[in-house]
Amino acid sequence: MTRLGALVVWLWAGSVTAQGVSSEAERLDERMTAAARALRAGDYAAALEAFREARAISDRPVLLFNIGMCYRELDDWPAAVDAFDEYLAAGRETEPAERLAEAARQRSEMAEQLGELDVEVAVEGAELAVDGRVVGATPAARSVRLRAGTHRVTARRAGYAEARVEVAIAAGVRTTVELGLVPLEVPQDDPLEVWFWGLVCTTGAFGLATAGLGTAMVLLRDDYLLGDRRDAALYERTLDVALAADVALGLTLGAAVATGLLAWFAWAPPGEGAAPEAEPALVVVPGGLVLTW
Repeated sequence: MTRLGALVVWLWAGSVTAQGVSSEAERLDERMTAAARALRAGDYAAALEAFREARAISDRPVLLFNIGMCYRELDDWPAAVDAFDEYLAAGRETEPAERLAEAARQRSEMAEQLGELDVEVAVEGAELAVDGRVVGATPAARSVRLRAGTHRVTARRAGYAEARVEVAIAAGVRTTVELGLVPLEVPQDDPLEVWFWGLVCTTGAFGLATAGLGTAMVLLRDDYLLGDRRDAALYERTLDVALAADVALGLTLGAAVATGLLAWFAWAPPGEGAAPEAEPALVVVPGGLVLTW
């Protein structure tokens, strides 16, 4: 078993004794047993999860110490430093001096290898991620601790194009980077296309009217020529319907011609000579060189 495993198992034994046999203690016992089992297997991720669940049950500061140790073993030094900071603040009055000193030493060793990053984005509510891991949203409440080296920072929000940047972090240096979110263009309907489809509907309506009036005219004509009625009123009515059918036919043909012309303009080959896209911008900030794209 590793030194970390022995330490945590020893802490777990003291925790169970102190808690008694209450329901809360039983649940805490289960989580600490799971943590000890994971540590024996060298599974620090599972141990970390068990300690975090135990922390939700009990507010004992020692759990923060265990969480910090697991983060260190998982090579997540920024999270380990945060955990040790919480432990030192929560346990300064109650925790053993030796354990507090160990936490302070561990924290100091890791903090010396970390830098800080401030991300400035003009748009509020944008999600911030570093190396694919979400670290917060804008406006950021605090700086992001990162190990020295190159990291990829991303800002994204619905309705905006994603912004990315690579930034070099130096140990002990606070670096600031600005990311600009550009609103996505909202597709706008082509006025010619709108008119085209309007004329298509109009042509169809006129066509139906022409068909209806033509049918009515034929029926009236047959009634006048083949039926028993040959009065002047029926004749005049037949002529009126015939005139209306001719007008509707003319409107249909006119709308069809207009539709064809608009179709030509609406779907004409697009023009050439579009403006080239903006070149990548090179931004230099204190503590590192930043390339945005």
